[in-house]
Amino acid sequence: SSSSSSSSSSSSSSPEADVMKIGQMNPVAGTTTVVTVTLSLSTDVPGGSLITLSGLTGSDTPGATLTVSSDAAGLFEGVGVWDQENGTLVVTVVEGSGGLAHDESHEFSFELKHGTEEAAGQRVTVEVALDDPVLGWLRVDPVALEADAKSILGHANGSQPLYVLVPSVEMSIEQSNYAASALNTLTMQLTSNIALEAGTKVTVAGLTGVATEDTDELDIFTSNGAFLQKGSWTQDGGVLVLTVAGGVSTKDVVSELSFEVLNGPVAQGEVDATFGYELGYLGGTEMLRVDGVKPDQHGVLVIYVMSSSSSSSHSSSSSSSSSS
Repeated sequence: SSSSSSSSSSSSSSPEADVMKIGQMNPVAGTTTVVTVTLSLSTDVPGGSLITLSGLTGSDTPGATLTVSSDAAGLFEGVGVWDQENGTLVVTVVEGSGGLAHDESHEFSFELKHGTEEAAGQRVTVEVALDDPVLGWLRVDPVALEADAKSILGHANGSQPLYVLVPSVEMSIEQSNYAASALNTLTMQLTSNIALEAGTKVTVAGLTGVATEDTDELDIFTSNGAFLQKGSWTQDGGVLVLTVAGGVSTKDVVSELSFEVLNGPVAQGEVDATFGYELGYLGGTEMLRVDGVKPDQHGVLVIYVMSSSSSSSHSSSSSSSSSS
């Protein structure tokens, strides 16, 4: 009877998980992301209890420990036990802290480094071992954490833990006029597997040999309104900075834009242009940016100088050939 009563008491006190969430702030391959876990249980979680996350596989994070941070100072140990191969992290509730109050949400975060290849989000579970001063160790069976449903860079699963995307932006450039000292319309087409946020800067450099002087008011014509209608042009280095307008997604669509420059007076071959684009802060303190990407060029800023001497020479050559 005593055994039965004890068993009943232990069973009735067995804790349940009320809220279990997990999300990440950055899905970009090769970068560091912050993973945040939110927990709420039906019973208090005393100091000394262990919280084990499983399923965090596929990261490129070595070592035996991870730094754990929380807005609630003194609740979680600042270092968790990390197993990269098995994708587990054990976080300890600080002994003597008073523990985690029941039915209240508690958060902690840690950083993981993404691999270099694309990956689907992981299914992560949490298991809690409670160090109860009366009943001893109680175990909450593993529960699947609910992944945040937040789109990042246009990817609906971007906030799922260890979801990884490899950004891809492609650009082509063509021109309308090869004549020196003539107006020349440059047309660009941009396609991407990400949604560039409003305010994002896209920089094209190397458009040299142009006589157009510096201006922050270069007219930009767009096919779908994806970019603001004014660009910033710097003659030295041939640099054009475009700004994403917002309201029109750049993901999986072709955005065409054009602008007019004045060709320089000197003949030249195709320029060596590059472009770069911002990815944003994505929860971090540093702007993530990709630079030095080569566009698909079609004789960009090839300039010909037509002179009277070359024309006369051509004519003389033709006449000589005809008389012979």
